[in-house]
Amino acid sequence: MNYEIRVTIYNPETEKGFNSDLQFVLLASFYYDKDQYGNGYYVSIKGKEFYENYIDLRYNQEFEPTEKMTWLTHWACNYWSGKNGVYKLKYIAITDLETKE
Repeated sequence: MNYEIRVTIYNPETEKGFNSDLQFVLLASFYYDKDQYGNGYYVSIKGKEFYENYIDLRYNQEFEPTEKMTWLTHWACNYWSGKNGVYKLKYIAITDLETKE
């Protein structure tokens, strides 16, 4: 199952009147292996000029296989939290590429 994630992030410490927005188009690919432990899920999140994240979800109790878009939204909010010098999420749009026509 593949999802396109479009995000805009910004530096919350940017001086007023300046723009620090960055935009990424990412691809999230979920993998399932029924022979693995836990729920058997992994996800890869990658994009141009974005370091690939490969996340083991097998024992992640917040991950629900039927709610992948919800999990991706929570991941993005946490990844770009705006805390401790991290950029903050400004905009997110997620598209299920399997159902897109």
